[in-house]
Amino acid sequence: MVIPKKPIIELFAFMFSNNIILKDDLSSSTYSWGTNSFWATPKSFYAPGSYHTTTGWVIDAGYGNDLIDASSSTEKNVLSGGNGVDTILGGSSVDRIDGGEGNDILIGNGGADIFVLSKGKDVIKDFSPTTKIVNSVVIDFEGIASGEGTQILDGYKGLEWGVDAYAVDIQNYPGSGYTTVASGQSVGLDWFARGTDFYDPVNDFDFASGDFASAWRNQTNTIFAYDDGVKVGTLTFVSDPTQKLSVDFLAGTIKDQANNVIPGTFTGRFTSIDKVAIDSFDGIHVAMDNLVLNYMLITGNGDKIDVADGFNVAAYIATATNDGNGNAVLTNGNNSLTLVGVAASDISTEWFV
Repeated sequence: MVIPKKPIIELFAFMFSNNIILKDDLSSSTYSWGTNSFWATPKSFYAPGSYHTTTGWVIDAGYGNDLIDASSSTEKNVLSGGNGVDTILGGSSVDRIDGGEGNDILIGNGGADIFVLSKGKDVIKDFSPTTKIVNSVVIDFEGIASGEGTQILDGYKGLEWGVDAYAVDIQNYPGSGYTTVASGQSVGLDWFARGTDFYDPVNDFDFASGDFASAWRNQTNTIFAYDDGVKVGTLTFVSDPTQKLSVDFLAGTIKDQANNVIPGTFTGRFTSIDKVAIDSFDGIHVAMDNLVLNYMLITGNGDKIDVADGFNVAAYIATATNDGNGNAVLTNGNNSLTLVGVAASDISTEWFV
């Protein structure tokens, strides 16, 4: 790759410790260095075209302890820290990230990134050899309710439903919690007021969020999460027919329509599960709407580690150990590479190019 010629004033600056902030909007991309009152103030690039190509940024920060932050960029960037203790953050696309000599912190962010193996004790904080794509399924119960109530049949939204799972048209129940929780014309409920459930027999999902209300009066509800028949998570809270409660199962929060935090007791997890059961202990129907399930679609096209030609990858992988904190550490002489959140036993030759 041909590195574009750079203005001499920026070449001089890039010989020191830099803070380089890169965005798709070139005019808001800046650099600064040192503690001098003039140079420490972030400045737009003197000639952005000299560092920016048709595909993205090409940056070599040179000597010094540098920060290169391209986390707001959606382009394909080539980011090099040079000699020093550097922190480099890629953007949402496919980046090439090279810490250079020194003990560097590297973060790819989105996209299938390429990390260059270099001298020093480097840490990759988000190495992922696979690409995960979130496919969200929204259960809004629209289009299935007729009359006073309609049973939800297996196959709706790809799920199996409990015999108590029904949908109702809210126009038949004015002044109820069904109307409170509804975002459209229909909502779900447990028809016999004894709870209900739904189950995916094929794929695990994350129960991301949902809106709930009691149909007629305040009641205590518990929502259970199961994985392969084992209960792995619970939420207990009090629902109200006059308040739509929005539950974020991933963040562990409940909020009312005024965005006030509502008490609730979360335990365990609602991620990577296959069944949700919703119980009512007070004999009152549970009204629900906009249940969001996140499915993770995994492809093999993820991050890679670029090594020199002739490098003995198999011998390198054989050095991998776990550091006791859930991270894998590979060593090559005095140099090391830590992959945060990766198990040493999972490292594969396919991760290297």
